[in-house]
Amino acid sequence: MASTRQSTKNRDANQIVAGTKPHEDEVVAKAQYPGKRMPGRPKRKQDLILLEKMGEEPVRELLESAMPIAEVCRTLGVGKRALMEWLEADPRRARLRSESRARAAHILAEEAIVIADDTAGETQRDRLRVDTRKWLAARWNQAEFAEKPQTAIQLNINGLHLDALKSVNELVQVDNTPDDALPHDDVLPAPEPEPEPEPEPEPGPKST
Repeated sequence: MASTRQSTKNRDANQIVAGTKPHEDEVVAKAQYPGKRMPGRPKRKQDLILLEKMGEEPVRELLESAMPIAEVCRTLGVGKRALMEWLEADPRRARLRSESRARAAHILAEEAIVIADDTAGETQRDRLRVDTRKWLAARWNQAEFAEKPQTAIQLNINGLHLDALKSVNELVQVDNTPDDALPHDDVLPAPEPEPEPEPEPEPGPKST
C-alpha cells in the first residue's frame, strides 16, 4: 500500500517537473471552452488541447499559404470542427483567419496568372482552375479582388436622333422667319402723336 502511494507521488512529481500537472489539460480546455461537453467528445477535446499548445503561428502560416481547410487540418493533425471551434472561441483568432485568408488571396491571384499564361495545358480545365482561384480571391479579399458593380446605362438611339432633328427644324424655322415678324426687345415703341392745337375763335363784328 505504501509502495502504491509512493509510486503515485513519484508519477505526479514527474508530471510537475515536465511542466504538466495531473489533469491540467482538462482544466485548461474547460476554461477555454466553457459550456462544452468535453468528456463526451474525447477526440475534439484532444484536438483543442493540441491547438492550444501549438499556438496561433502554425495555423496562421498554413492559412496564409492558401491551403484548403481540410488540408490544414490534416497537416495539423486535428479535426475541422475542432479547428473552427478553436478559431471562433477568441475574437483575435477569428481576425487571424480573415486576415490570413486576405493575404492568401494574392497567392491565388498569382497562381491564376501562371495557369492562364501556360499554353501547354488543357484549355477547359485551366479555365476552371483560373475561375476557381478568382472566385476564392474575391471571397477572401473583397477590397482588392471583388468585381465592382457597374452602373447600367441605356441609351435610346432613335429617341436621341428624333430629338436632334426636332432641334434642327426649330433652328431652321427661326432662320427663315422675317425680321419684322420677330419680337425685338431693344426697339422702343413709337411715340404717340401730339394733339393738334384747337383753332382760336374768330373775332365777331365790332359794334358801332
